[in-house]
Amino acid sequence: MLRRVVTAEADGAGIFMADAQVVAIDLGEGAKVFEMWRSPAPDNLSDIPSTAASWSVNPPAGGSFFLVAEFPPARGGAEAYMHRTATIDFGIIVEGELTLGLEQSEKVFHAGDSFVQRQAVHGWINRRSRPAQMAVILIDGEQ
Repeated sequence: MLRRVVTAEADGAGIFMADAQVVAIDLGEGAKVFEMWRSPAPDNLSDIPSTAASWSVNPPAGGSFFLVAEFPPARGGAEAYMHRTATIDFGIIVEGELTLGLEQSEKVFHAGDSFVQRQAVHGWINRRSRPAQMAVILIDGEQ
C-alpha cells in the first residue's frame, strides 16, 4: 500500500483533509495500480475505484488521474501489452527499469527517467528480475 495525504482549505486555512493508505488495484499477473487522485475530485475519497472491475485507465472527460503503477518482472517470452489511451501522460520511473515499446521501436527507462506519452500505441514491460514502479499523471486528451 502507498500513503496518500490530501490537503484542502477550510475557513481560510490549510488543513489535512485525509491521510490514509491507498489500496492497490490488482490488474493480474502481479501488476498493480494505485489511483492516488482523480480530477474532477470525488465527493468522497471512498468513491475512488479500488477493484479492476470498477477502474478504467481513461480518466473522466476533461479530467485527470495521478497513478502509481507497479510492474512485476515479465515471465519468460512475455511481450508488452500494446494499447492506446486517449490521454497525455507525464511520468517518471520511481524504481527499477521499464521498457517502453512502440509499434516500431522501444527504449529502456531507469529510475529517475521521465516521459511524456502523447496518445501513441504503446506498452510497458519489466524485463528485469525485480519489480519496477512508475508515477504518472494521465490527462484526458480528447478535450
